[in-house]
Amino acid sequence: MAFTPANPVVVGGPTLKSDFDAGWDNTVIGRSTSTGLINTVGDATDGLIMLPAAWPSFSAYKSAQQNGITGLVKITWDSEEFDTNSNFDSTTNYRFQPTAAGKYLLTASIHWNNAGANDDIILHLYEDGASIKYVAELADDTTPTMQITAIVNANGSSNYYELFTENVTRNTANLTGTITESYFMGSRIG
Repeated sequence: MAFTPANPVVVGGPTLKSDFDAGWDNTVIGRSTSTGLINTVGDATDGLIMLPAAWPSFSAYKSAQQNGITGLVKITWDSEEFDTNSNFDSTTNYRFQPTAAGKYLLTASIHWNNAGANDDIILHLYEDGASIKYVAELADDTTPTMQITAIVNANGSSNYYELFTENVTRNTANLTGTITESYFMGSRIG
């Protein structure tokens, strides 16, 4: 059901109806208690808050265990929960390459299922083939979980993002392959 409020308010987006028709949707942020219409932040007049429908976002995960990790190894994200703009490659390069310029929030989690106590393990976020962020942990048990989160500024054409992991002190570590424990996701935020 479509409706048009008397005083639409747009945050960070287009102001003309023709702009709305070009890929913006009505994402509900909150409702006014007086009119039932979507409400803006603070005491602004009632209206719609429009958010871009085509901003890329994805959620990828490992569907199977990745065995025998030695040294620095790319994580193979072989399954997708969703990929709104077809910017994630889950078959060849296992990476996110956004086609829209902007800031992106990227986050990942990996779960080791047979790390040795006191193993030195590292999770790297790479941009264009180079590590830009990493987390390191000295494992205190055999099933550590690691997370990494970063905001990156992608150019929308050549930048790509992938994850690598490293087990510095053990030769035969494995990563769990489940949607709930080993995943990589991201979304444009600006």
